[in-house]
Amino acid sequence: DPKNILPLQKSSIQITNKDITYAVNNKKYQLNDYLKSQNTTGLIVLKDGKIVLEYYGQGNTPTTLWTSRSIGKSVASTLVGIAIKQGKIHSVDDPIIRYLPDLKGSAWQDVTLKQILQHASGVEWNEDYADPNSDFAHMTYCEAQANPNDCVYKLVKNVKAKYKPGEVWSYNTGGAWLVGKVLEAATGQNIAHYLQENIWKKVGMEREGVWHSYQRNVTDMGGHG
Repeated sequence: DPKNILPLQKSSIQITNKDITYAVNNKKYQLNDYLKSQNTTGLIVLKDGKIVLEYYGQGNTPTTLWTSRSIGKSVASTLVGIAIKQGKIHSVDDPIIRYLPDLKGSAWQDVTLKQILQHASGVEWNEDYADPNSDFAHMTYCEAQANPNDCVYKLVKNVKAKYKPGEVWSYNTGGAWLVGKVLEAATGQNIAHYLQENIWKKVGMEREGVWHSYQRNVTDMGGHG
């Protein structure tokens, strides 16, 4: 509904290049130096809900569709909070097998939803993006298969327990994918649809978004959207 769209307003105060300075090894730099050195593709700064700085690089514009990668994890965790408020998920302290009973007997047997959200499941998982044999790499290979959902499910289900759940922090996109599976099992909706109905429409997003889907309108990826 166009009447619900709430475009961000521009503030009367704008940050300029000379307003932000910093020093490295006694050499002074300004904002544009930072943007260039970091190959920044987009940056927006809000104050009191209004834009004070908006920058696009490398050919991007305000309407470029840009991958958010692991920000999808934060969106999925927000949706978990909504599902709890709606009574679809009982508690973050629930073992995930309450929603995904097929994981009984696996390394995820005693892992709670909260522990996965905090990347403290204790399962063995290699997230090294430079290692072609890492678990994350194999997950990416799975995503190129004809049936990515079954491939990823088999990969994640067969990991081994390494630590007691809740004791060691270890970044794990496989676990984040399971957060998405819990969401879909608990709500009966794919992540994109649940996001659309509970956040995207309600907060007045100015433009449409796209969610990384394994099977359109059926199951999506909770680890990177």
